[in-house]
Amino acid sequence: MATRTVKICGQLVSDAASITILWDGEQVVSGAITPVNEQADGHAIIGTWTFDDGGQTDDIVDHTLSFSVTSGMAEAGPLWFSTPGIDSDDPTLGNGAISDANDIAGAGYWRPNNSYPYGDGGDTALTERSNILINGVAPTLDPGQETTGTADAPTWAGWHFCIAAGETLTCTARCPKEWVAVVTP
Repeated sequence: MATRTVKICGQLVSDAASITILWDGEQVVSGAITPVNEQADGHAIIGTWTFDDGGQTDDIVDHTLSFSVTSGMAEAGPLWFSTPGIDSDDPTLGNGAISDANDIAGAGYWRPNNSYPYGDGGDTALTERSNILINGVAPTLDPGQETTGTADAPTWAGWHFCIAAGETLTCTARCPKEWVAVVTP
């Protein structure tokens, strides 16, 4: 079993906002957002929590995530899952899909996307979040907007969703297993 860390990227839309995050039905974050590692575009880590992965051996394990805004307005964005290793082409040190110190989550997290370890980068490849609903309704693309997936079945890689007080985003959080070094003889 390993204790894993999850970070959610987002942004304050109003001057202040409070959120409640449920992970597999258990409250893991509650209170005012304090942005961490804020980027030039205003995005930051707006929530961090840990969970026991139970010795995960499957490539991807689904969890339920509920992100509610209790006051103000905030954007809920991609998820970053901890894993050992670094951003490296050397398979004994890490994997190119693992973050480095320059990423918003810091070093040692799976980068959110629709390619490895989440999918093959194709039109139907899922990202680290799937089955996204806002107040029970699937988001839709406005004319001219593009995302991964298809216009009829977007997969929302990298998207942030604006959530106002009283609203809730729910989704399936797709947790990849931890990276394991390739040992060469």
